[in-house]
Amino acid sequence: MKLVATLFDTGSTELTQEDAISAFKGGKGLLWIHLEAHDPTESERFLREELGFHPLEVEDALSPHERPSLRVEGETLFLVASGVAHSNSKDHYEEVGIFAGPHYVVTVVRDPYPLLSSWHDRCRLQPKAAGAGAGHLLHAILDEIVDAYFPALDRIGDQVDEFEESVFEGKDADIKDALALKRRLLAMRQRLAPLRDILNGLLRRDVPLFDAEGRIYLQDVYDHALRLTEVIDTERDVLSAVLDAHLSVTSNNLNEVMKRMTVFSTLLMTAALIAGIYGMNFKYMPELDQKWGYPFSFVLMALLMLAELAWFRWKKWL
Repeated sequence: MKLVATLFDTGSTELTQEDAISAFKGGKGLLWIHLEAHDPTESERFLREELGFHPLEVEDALSPHERPSLRVEGETLFLVASGVAHSNSKDHYEEVGIFAGPHYVVTVVRDPYPLLSSWHDRCRLQPKAAGAGAGHLLHAILDEIVDAYFPALDRIGDQVDEFEESVFEGKDADIKDALALKRRLLAMRQRLAPLRDILNGLLRRDVPLFDAEGRIYLQDVYDHALRLTEVIDTERDVLSAVLDAHLSVTSNNLNEVMKRMTVFSTLLMTAALIAGIYGMNFKYMPELDQKWGYPFSFVLMALLMLAELAWFRWKKWL
């Protein structure tokens, strides 16, 4: 278990675990505790026994696959939000459990989440970034989590544009990459849509942590989440349309190839028919003793194949 705690009062003070517990119970200043729960058992004990959070909320905060949710009780609230990080050309999602009260914000992650760690360091160096209270700090954290989806979505959008361009230019396009992009968009929407609903719930409920000014900032975060989900839906529609176009082009190309192969097969069948007739082993057959029989068969084959080609062109099959 790794704990980083900062008390924002006239400035910012980094606290030890014992001091953080005392500041949490004392209720002075604004306290931010960021917990990386490498040891779930020890982290659960700390959150339940030392900080006194509800066992079900602690369980949800430590769960690696918890769906984003919101619970408001009096002046305190608990929510789970999914944050995104990008590494090695892949999107990684981290569930962030957030406990908030009148004078504190506690964030819980199972694995290191650089976004929150860097924001914590920034607030410690610039205390004004933490805001005037827990509501402002909670807004700043949610704003960072939501805004992190923009560059991740931009990367996917660039790949969708590349795939679209390759399809319309007639280049070879790997359909596996397109399907992988579609899965990434679906995974992103499955995490972002519940987070959008959480922000909507905070706006609709009378949450004491947010004053009138704080609700304006929270509305801005909700607008960002709403725009992100709309962009995801648009990118999915574009990708589906491009996939349909790619399959149509592939099907048309296959039809053209099959049509040409059918024409060539018909020509060869005509030549094979004549060769089969002249190749029958009967004793009494006309033209067997004719000197011009061999070249005549080739001329006949050529004339019939040319006649068939002319017919196909007249029918616009070629």
